[in-house]
Amino acid sequence: MKKTVLALVLWAAAFTGRSQNLSGALLSGSLKYSTQTIKPGNSFSDDTELSSFSISPSIGFFISNSIALGGALSYSNGDTRQSIPGYGSTVLNSEMLAIGPFLRYYKLLGTRAAFFGQATGAYVTGSQGSEDNEVSVSGAAFGVAPGFVFFPTTKIGLELVLGGFTYQSLEYEQTDFGFSQTENNLDFNLGLNNLTLGITFYLGRAAKE
Repeated sequence: MKKTVLALVLWAAAFTGRSQNLSGALLSGSLKYSTQTIKPGNSFSDDTELSSFSISPSIGFFISNSIALGGALSYSNGDTRQSIPGYGSTVLNSEMLAIGPFLRYYKLLGTRAAFFGQATGAYVTGSQGSEDNEVSVSGAAFGVAPGFVFFPTTKIGLELVLGGFTYQSLEYEQTDFGFSQTENNLDFNLGLNNLTLGITFYLGRAAKE
């Protein structure tokens, strides 16, 4: 992985003979659905079925040749179903929604590449638990991460983003039992194990001599 990332950066550096124009909009997103069945190693419980769905669109607009401002939304829903003979089945659900702004600053490398720094913020809300014991979740998340983008065409950017710095503060509340708890998580990771690869559409971008 390290050799692949280094080769991509060096290849892009060879195309720094011309300047480039970043304008218009950038559009990206992800869509994921997965299912899994876990078979127990005993006869006291049946299979555990896991299913999850998530969608994360984002759109931004360039307010200058090197700065983009936009918004992102992320929605996820997951179920865990387990059956125990003689006791029925239990379904645990997790549903989360996050929405907020992002800001990107680009350091241009000719017409084919750029480094960028990205700052994000989000309001988070959702719920976890079973139908008769549901816990509400609310809070905020913030992050700063470095990235690199290579343009194989004028409108398409292949992006590498490192984990960077993230902070999350979430409150868990169950009103029926008077339960309330706040969790604060701080993470800083620039390792390649947190590397994210993606494709972003740059609508309105045009190279210039």
